[in-house]
Amino acid sequence: MLAFPAMSRCALAAVVAVLVAGPALADAVTGKTETARARCAEAAAIVDGLSDQELARRPDAAAWLAAAELYLDLYTEADMHATRAAELARATGRGDPLFRLYSILPRIWYVRGKLTEASELLDGAIEAGRLLGSQWLLVDRAWMEELLPARDR
Repeated sequence: MLAFPAMSRCALAAVVAVLVAGPALADAVTGKTETARARCAEAAAIVDGLSDQELARRPDAAAWLAAAELYLDLYTEADMHATRAAELARATGRGDPLFRLYSILPRIWYVRGKLTEASELLDGAIEAGRLLGSQWLLVDRAWMEELLPARDR
């Protein structure tokens, strides 16, 4: 476990995002699963110990953690952290983590069988993509829609 100097709990969330959850994601996508799992466990212990008020300043810490958990097939944990990050980002008006979560949450929910929730979030993502002029969000949503059962569009 990394040793952190004395710092505010809000600063700790920022450190988690950069020094623990980010490298956990990098390890997960490059096949270093044991290291990634250890880093995810460490990041989760810190993120889960933060109050909503503390994490609300840096919800990206939970978003990066959720992304790593997704790649490690830790879907229950990824769902919990991504959902919490999205709720905090919305409540505080912080849109930056939502951009990342638009691609993470539908994948998690698809695997967990939450197809209605995934579909509704994708509908919001397409609207956000149009409003922001984000081709990435539009393409990512189109790819995810192919995974979901046919529905009224």
